Amino acid sequence: MSGLGGSVPRAGLFFLFKIVLICVLSVPSLAHDMQPEEIYAKCHGRLSDYPVNIDSSDYKSVKAGTLDPIKACEKILNRTMFVNSGTRKLLKNQNDKIAIATLRNFNEFHKSWFTSLGSIPNSQDATLYNFIDHTEPALFITDALFGNMHYSTIFTRQSSIRGFRRGVATDNYVVRNINFKNRKIFSGPVDREKPEAIPENVEVIDFNKVKQGYLTGIEPTPKMLIRPDGRMVRDEITDSLLRSTSEDVAQFDISKNAGGGILGSMAYLNFNGEANSRLNGGVRVHRRMANNTFYDLMCLSLPTLTDKDVNAYMNKYKNSKLSFRKDKSCAQCHASLDPFANAARNHMSALTASNTFRSTISKKEGFSGSMTLRYLLPYKVRINEQSNADNDNLYHRRAPMGELHYRNYDGKRVFQRVNGLSDLGSKIAAQEDIYICAAQRYYHFLTGVNISVAHKSSGNFYETHRKKVVQIGKSLKKHGSLKRMIVDILNTEAFKTRAPNFDLVEGGD
Repeated sequence: MSGLGGSVPRAGLFFLFKIVLICVLSVPSLAHDMQPEEIYAKCHGRLSDYPVNIDSSDYKSVKAGTLDPIKACEKILNRTMFVNSGTRKLLKNQNDKIAIATLRNFNEFHKSWFTSLGSIPNSQDATLYNFIDHTEPALFITDALFGNMHYSTIFTRQSSIRGFRRGVATDNYVVRNINFKNRKIFSGPVDREKPEAIPENVEVIDFNKVKQGYLTGIEPTPKMLIRPDGRMVRDEITDSLLRSTSEDVAQFDISKNAGGGILGSMAYLNFNGEANSRLNGGVRVHRRMANNTFYDLMCLSLPTLTDKDVNAYMNKYKNSKLSFRKDKSCAQCHASLDPFANAARNHMSALTASNTFRSTISKKEGFSGSMTLRYLLPYKVRINEQSNADNDNLYHRRAPMGELHYRNYDGKRVFQRVNGLSDLGSKIAAQEDIYICAAQRYYHFLTGVNISVAHKSSGNFYETHRKKVVQIGKSLKKHGSLKRMIVDILNTEAFKTRAPNFDLVEGGD
């Protein structure tokens, strides 16, 4: 073979090829593949979505070797942490552009986890955006990160939150508690020709609009009280059951968390619930909520159960006429979904009448225009006895007994009985899956390496990165800090190398 300068012996060519091959294969595993200032520029962009300022003191210090690049990146996270301000948690410096950008970047990332929050299921639900912060599930994670809370709190908190925002003027009107008894011009969910039939305070009380603009903190969701009344609900619930609901409470807060953190978020239940349908324990249960929780927050795609795992489920419903309870392949999903959904049975989606408010009510009194609002109608437990019926009219009145039943990221079977959303949330938080899932999503977000931990594959690339993700996830369960987990990921070779899609061996050759 000839080339520049003459021929090259075959043995010499083979030796040269070996040297080139060794160099190529060894590049990704070099511990210092990137210069310190490159690492800092990379993590600055990942965290804030802003390019680094090369004239900044931190960049110059990193380049000079007097500041570790990961320590410099940790300073960005520290700038974004919340401080308490009354009942709110706010960025310490409300004018810090990098902190605001970092908060926005991570909150958008957290929003991307939720498959159901991208659109409103029905145009009639548009008002939901005005009064219930539909990003609440993502805000739970954002608050865990920048509010310095243990990650398990996304499944154990008992209160509702919403974003505190600035930058866009918001019409902060309040729908006031108005007595419509003698207002013949009122057109509402009752017969307008019989104003005397309108009870006092039948409508909503104190509905503050969700703030618009850019996110600068978290605040408690204010109370939004509503009086349950059969005439303002449009769904399939019978009159007798509605009357019994009115006996439960004179009024209730439609923004109140139902327990279990994200599981009890009104936004999460609204967007995942069985809209406008009475739950019956068979065809209609909160199955979408169950499926999306497994996928969104545990990184598990159903089915995870084996044929043997569902024998008890099929035996329980051996007299059922529903196909998914008789077919083993269907039951592999439903044995996870249905018992999970049973824990949320005491909350059913309801809809106020579309002419709840009309333009005849002046702005001075609190509202102008019409409003339709979907909300979760709570039911008190009236009976503990459970039913296996395909269509159970008392399903929503029974104790919310259910099960957490699935196989985890490592293929181990999990089976625990639960009672309600709070208990379900606590038992999910005690498993490893939510922490492994968080590590998997953050690892992909920061390094670009996308490893599906629960779907095992072969090869050094998969096994090496999976091992690292599992290690980081298990550590998260112990210390609970998303901030610390981010720093752990920034310190991996997968982040520091220019070619993270090659096989990486930590500290290896």
